Amino acid sequence: MPTLLPLTPEDTDDVRDIISIYLSDLEIRENQELIENACSGELNETFGFGSREGNELVGLIIGTIKTEKESLDDHFNRPTPVSTDSKGAILQHLYVKPDNWGQGRGTSLVRAALEYVKSEDVCRVYAEAWIDPETPNATSILRNEGFEEIYHSEDYWAHEAFVASLIPCPTHGEPYSECPCEGALYEYNCGDAST
Repeated sequence: MPTLLPLTPEDTDDVRDIISIYLSDLEIRENQELIENACSGELNETFGFGSREGNELVGLIIGTIKTEKESLDDHFNRPTPVSTDSKGAILQHLYVKPDNWGQGRGTSLVRAALEYVKSEDVCRVYAEAWIDPETPNATSILRNEGFEEIYHSEDYWAHEAFVASLIPCPTHGEPYSECPCEGALYEYNCGDAST
């Protein structure tokens, strides 16, 4: 059974190491503040949980609670059917080291995040899924936990020319606009789901 605990400042380097398996250095730099806030040791608007094997961090989830509709909409710089609710949460990063895939860690991390946001009176949760056809992804976990796909695109990141043309896909080495990866947006509503 995986040990799940909030991320701490001591986890910061390990979080970067795990994320670097999946994202480029540029993307990690762009997410630096989010990573530091998630590893603050406090659960607040930015939160993070880690899955551990003994003392080793082998998986993580990072999310943000958005308290205003505008801040929720601003996160999705693409034409997506985001709710008009005034409060919501976004699960932004869910990663497990490849040697630990298939052990239920991703599911446990999603459940921990959902428990936390529900304790903060958030019922609407969004999750972005990066779908690389060559590796496992979060789509089955999200569906099994009650999330519904509300947007799917082969060019999910192409709305930002910067991302689509300059940042190489870590798996394929090509810009996101040219690699076979896809993206999707999922929505969870605790008023609709039975988890």
